[in-house]
Amino acid sequence: MNLKKPMGKYFYKLLLFFIIVSFIPLTIIGFFISGFSNESYKNIIYEQTNNYVLQVHERIDRLIEDYDRSLSTLYQDEQIKKVLLGELSKEESYQDIYEKIYYLMAPKKNKGPAYIINTEGELIFGTHPWTNPYDSKVHNNWGIFRKAIEAEGETVLYAHKYLDPSQNSIVLSMARAIFVENICVGYIIIDIPRTIIADILSYNETTLPFDMILIDQHQYVMINLKNPNEESSFLGQKYQRDMTKAHKDIYWNMNSHKPYLFLKHTSSYTHLETITLVSLDMIIQNNRDVKELILWAGGMSLFICLAIAWFLARNIAHPINELVSAMEDVEKGNLAVRVEFDRRDEIGMLGKSFNHMVERLKLLMNNLIQKQRKIRKSEVKLLQAQINPHFLYNALDSIKWMAKLNQMDEVTHITTHLGKLLRHSINIGDEFTTVEDSFHLIESYLYIQKVRLGDKLKINMHIEEKTLNYRIPKLILQPLVENAILHGFEEMEEECLLEILGYEEKDHIILQVMDNGKGIEEKEIENLYRSIKTDEHIGLYNVDQRVKLYYGRDYGVDILPRAQGGTKATLRIPKEIKDEEV
Repeated sequence: MNLKKPMGKYFYKLLLFFIIVSFIPLTIIGFFISGFSNESYKNIIYEQTNNYVLQVHERIDRLIEDYDRSLSTLYQDEQIKKVLLGELSKEESYQDIYEKIYYLMAPKKNKGPAYIINTEGELIFGTHPWTNPYDSKVHNNWGIFRKAIEAEGETVLYAHKYLDPSQNSIVLSMARAIFVENICVGYIIIDIPRTIIADILSYNETTLPFDMILIDQHQYVMINLKNPNEESSFLGQKYQRDMTKAHKDIYWNMNSHKPYLFLKHTSSYTHLETITLVSLDMIIQNNRDVKELILWAGGMSLFICLAIAWFLARNIAHPINELVSAMEDVEKGNLAVRVEFDRRDEIGMLGKSFNHMVERLKLLMNNLIQKQRKIRKSEVKLLQAQINPHFLYNALDSIKWMAKLNQMDEVTHITTHLGKLLRHSINIGDEFTTVEDSFHLIESYLYIQKVRLGDKLKINMHIEEKTLNYRIPKLILQPLVENAILHGFEEMEEECLLEILGYEEKDHIILQVMDNGKGIEEKEIENLYRSIKTDEHIGLYNVDQRVKLYYGRDYGVDILPRAQGGTKATLRIPKEIKDEEV
């Protein structure tokens, strides 16, 4: 069946859904990729910058620590103290002091000028020409000398700027005041040229464009690699604003037309501070590149997603539209409609299930119609066959003669059993009964028959106790017993033996009625199996048809002649507990 119909609302809903589902992840992914790329790049820049700053401070600390050891050695030298006290002349001690300082300074890669002066500003010893830039006599209690005295023999750092006789720019000096019996007798000073520290600050193993500024605790600018003219002054307001905005000494200035990273670090050893500025133009360019890539990739992905969304929506909606049209035809009563889906997915299975359902529905409808017809006919026949008029006449006749013979007890018993039969036969509200109730009814029936036939009727009845609670249709056992008595024992003068058995066999209940009567002809058995009624065995036919209607063609009555004479009627039905629904 090929239904040519325009795409319905479901198709457009699916298409819109697939577009939204594809667009949202693309947007989210693009957003996260952009943010992740930006943050990753910032982390890389921060890590490289921070590592660089830590290396710079480590080198400066090593430099200061190395000079401090030299100062400590000279500070403890007794010969220098005696010269400062005047106990030894500086001319006599010059060579010894020179050798001591030489051996201290010789291993150093970076050598700064070293001076030993007394409190009068007189040079005792110097590795370089002395111009007295400190004016020690005038500023004996000021500047570097005051800091040295206040440190009480500890090394102090003093940031300033001057040119030594060799035209080297000195930006940092280290000094110790020499005390003898708590009296300052002189100073040891080592000057550190700008070039030594600038080389440390400029050493960059990365490709990042660093700008570094070295300041002291008072924000005095010692070195500014990018703008040397800002040296020997205090830190500008621009940097101070960044310091106030910094969180944990880090500030990302992304709002400027030239964004940059501001990073401040303070040495725990020297207390010198560095301010590092890193241009973030590369991040801006990286963001542009990433956004451009995302837009191109997103555009291509969106186009592909649109095509896939249209295909998926059509692939799902089209067969559903076919199913809807087919269902509408079924609603109108057309059970010949079919759908053809050449696919192996769930929709294909749905199409096959629909076709199977229609086929099954058609078959069930036909079977239901036939079954309803048969059930109605069977119910009519059942009502007709419930009480055989001949049996009722014989029972009443027996009661009459018993009454004439004044056998009142027998009359009571036979009327009681006859009443049970009549009550059971007219109670058609419930179609099922138990095996136990059915055998009680047979006992009432056989009691009446035994009154009529006398001692020649011998009955052997055996029922397994575990079968008593199973459900069976009403009035299916009595016709078998009645058939054996009426057609098997009729006109028999000798002993009539009737055996009734009930037992389980796997998932079935077997009920058997056997007699030693005249038997049943093969032709009658064949007619019974072909569902051809006969007047003599209408009861057997009705029982067989009712069982097949209830349980299917695999169940019913099986009639066989016995080798020793007579007939065996076997009834096979499935097990059903009495509380179960059929």
